[in-house]
This record gives sequence, C-alpha cells and structure tokens, in this order.
Amino acid sequence: MGRLSLRVVVPLTGWQASFAEHRWMTEITASAKNGLHKSSSADAFQVRSVSLNRFISKIGELEPDEVEEVAASIALVVGY
Repeated sequence: MGRLSLRVVVPLTGWQASFAEHRWMTEITASAKNGLHKSSSADAFQVRSVSLNRFISKIGELEPDEVEEVAASIALVVGY
C-alpha cells in the first residue's frame, strides 16, 4: 500500500496478568507457529510504521483469530 517501503506494526511485550484489564492489550500465547517463547501482549497503543529494512527474518505468524483480536484493539484505540 502506498509508495513507501513501510509496514504498520504492533509491538509485543511480555504478558502480565494486570494487562487483562486493558482492552488495548491482546494476549498472544506462545506457540511453534508464532515463534514466541513466552506469552506476550500486543500493545495497540504503540502502533507505528517501520521500514522494511528493519525486518531481518520472519519469526512466525499469528493465528487468524489473534489477528482479529489485535485489529479490534487497534479499532478501539482509534475510536472506530
């Protein structure tokens, strides 16, 4: 999309039980498919664009339902 070689990303941080009360934090359980070694949280308040040059290798990918949860959190943050 667009001419710039950017991708929109949602950063992950280690999951903490206290995050459960925040609707913009989506828990991502570690799995072989996503390549995570511990449960993590996608923080929709920290969405940003990142140059494709910063992507070195693909670690894994989320399940479709996890992507939907993250997208819903982003929608909440932007008031959609």
